[in-house]
Formats: sequence, structure tokens, C-alpha cells
Amino acid sequence: MTASRLHIGTSPEQTQGTLFSPPNLISLCRVLPIPLIYWSFERAFDMLAIGLLTFSLLTDAADGYLARRFGWQSRWGVIFDPVADKILIGSLSVFLVLYRDFPVWMAGLILFRDAAIVAAGVFLFLKRARMVVPSNRMGKLTTVATAATMILYTLNWQPYGVWVLCGSLVCIMGSGIYYMIGFLRLTKRDFKPTETASSMSAHSVDHALRRGSQQA
Repeated sequence: MTASRLHIGTSPEQTQGTLFSPPNLISLCRVLPIPLIYWSFERAFDMLAIGLLTFSLLTDAADGYLARRFGWQSRWGVIFDPVADKILIGSLSVFLVLYRDFPVWMAGLILFRDAAIVAAGVFLFLKRARMVVPSNRMGKLTTVATAATMILYTLNWQPYGVWVLCGSLVCIMGSGIYYMIGFLRLTKRDFKPTETASSMSAHSVDHALRRGSQQA
């Protein structure tokens, strides 16, 4: 999603109970085609792989739209959306290494970055008053650039795939620095007695990330 599903000022009682809301189910649908995508690569059904990948990427826009349009924001959505992105992109990077000439080092960088972001998110959730860090524009830009690279590699459209890969590399490095600075800032943040990460808005968390990057 291009915007978090947790509204400013939304209380935990309003959001935590919507595990099976339509946007969350759509996020789940993003990872369901992954086995079929692998099968498509194995059988050299390139158009089927592209169709399944396109479907998965469209769910990324659909869940965010529905959450904003109908007020289905939830803390679960803040977790499901970026995790689904990372599972899809990580799986596809491995498939492309196996069945295309996708650089192993790039796939390793993608997997390392995503694993580091998930580990940082788990730390903040467990250690910092159950804070859930929402996805943000920098992360979404990186996801879009990486997805475009993988589509071009799936279609064997070279040298365009290599060109876009270079842009994706810049985005990955930039977002990695962005998240690292923001993570360090959030770990040092002192919560007020009446403030928990559950009551913090996604906007305020993202604002902290941006401030940390600007002060670096």
C-alpha cells in the first residue's frame, strides 16, 4: 500500500479485531500464487508467470485503496502488507536466479535487506511497547523498482532489465540507510507514560523515520 492502514488517532479497540478484513485477505492473496509462479518458471510458461505476477502486484494497490476507501484500517494490515511484499519479491528473486540470469548478489541483497527490516520490526514490536512500523513511500518505491526489474528479467527484455536493476540497487541502498537511521532513532525514543506504540499513529512513526533520515 502507498499509505498505512492505521489512521491517526485510531484506537487499538477499533483496529485490532479486523484480522480478516477484505484488505488483509487481499494481502494474503498476494502470496498465494507464489507456488504457481515457480511452476510457471519450471515449465517455461512465461506469460502465465507474468500474469500471476501482475495479479500479485495489483493486490498491492487494491488492499490500500479498499482500506482507505471503506475505513478498514487495522494494525494487522500494517503488518500483513509489507510482509506480503517481502515474501513475494524474495521468492521471485530466487526463482529468477534459478531460471534467468538474475545476479545472485542482487538476490542476496534483496533477501538480506528484507530480513533485516523484518528483524528490526520484530524488535520494535517486542521491545518498544508493541510498536508496529508501517510501510512508507521509500519502501514502496523500492518495491516498485524491484518488481519492474523482475518483470523485465522474467520477459528476458535485456538490456532494459539490467538498466532498471541499477536503479533498483540505488533504491535498495537508499531505503536501507533510511530504515537504519529511522530504526536507531525509534530505539532511542522515550515514550510518555500515557503513550504506547499502539496509540501512536502510523503517521507519527513515519515522521520519526523521516526526521531521523534528515538529521543524519
